[in-house]
Amino acid sequence: MQWCSAPPQTLLWRVWEGQAVVRNARTGSIHLLSPCATKVFTALVTSTSAVLLSDLARQCIEEVGEETSNIAALTEVLTEFERLGLAEPQQP
Repeated sequence: MQWCSAPPQTLLWRVWEGQAVVRNARTGSIHLLSPCATKVFTALVTSTSAVLLSDLARQCIEEVGEETSNIAALTEVLTEFERLGLAEPQQP
């Protein structure tokens, strides 16, 4: 499954010391993202193709737990982004 950020014009975000604060204008919510989630979010918003999915997944594993696979850890972050309105699955 492919993912994209919510429309960039609806997101106001800043990164400080590896963590991001994101305001979603559609929901009015403000979120503090962990370092892993910040990297995933930044890759989604900036469409950074140089960032490898496996590298992001490896970094997320530290926050989710070693018993979780890399892809499962990344999927957990993306699923939470969907719940928060920060990302959505792309339609094929």
